[in-house]
Amino acid sequence: MIDSAFVTGGNAYFAIEPAQKYIDANGEKGVEVLPKYVYRVRRKEANGDYKEAWFVSLLLEEDGKPTFKYLGMLNPDAGTVHVTAASCAQNGTQEVEILRRVLAKLWAGEGAAIEQAGWKVGRHFKPRTPKAQPVKVAAAPVADEDDVPF
Repeated sequence: MIDSAFVTGGNAYFAIEPAQKYIDANGEKGVEVLPKYVYRVRRKEANGDYKEAWFVSLLLEEDGKPTFKYLGMLNPDAGTVHVTAASCAQNGTQEVEILRRVLAKLWAGEGAAIEQAGWKVGRHFKPRTPKAQPVKVAAAPVADEDDVPF
């Protein structure tokens, strides 16, 4: 299990595997949830007029090759992710909402609840070959939080 210190450490790669119950609950509503999402959080030091910043990227497939695409900005104090017009996925998509759900638990010190609900969250080594697990981004609604555990 990772924690907030790992995520904000500078150049973190991690994977989130939603619980099968979550995948099934969304599938019943016609919402596709992939079995694995891979993220990268990079810290950029302050430079001149720019404050220190944490950039979140999502592993996607582009031209048949895995590549990380900008997803948003991480607030390191709150563990929240802000998407922008330049983000590869927007609010309400599984890629964003799954990340937000997991980070909220990590920042609250409730990593054990993630595992107890059947989710897997862990370090992911930087992909070097096309064997990485890229995802295709598609806007899809998220099941109500009351419908699924954690």
